[in-house]
Amino acid sequence: NKTGDGATGTKVMTMLEAINDAMKVEMRNDDRVVVFGEDVGKKGGVFGTTMGLHDEFGDTRCFDTPLSECGILGGLTSEPAHEASSGNHNHIPGTHGSR
Repeated sequence: NKTGDGATGTKVMTMLEAINDAMKVEMRNDDRVVVFGEDVGKKGGVFGTTMGLHDEFGDTRCFDTPLSECGILGGLTSEPAHEASSGNHNHIPGTHGSR
């Protein structure tokens, strides 16, 4: 991180650094905030966006999950999600339209 112009007290950072910083701020402020997905835990994400979160917050708040859109959707909604594939369209019951 580089210091900004000094007058405003801003920091100059990349977009990825800003996203990482914002996640840390929110996770420090709210114990209910969790980060989960493919390679976001110990590895810190494909682009390093979640780097350091696992070290600071542990594996109950920042953890890896298998690549599974239905599993992620089910975890977010607290309801089971099943994907039905038909031709070129996938439909998740309980939603409207195809994705």
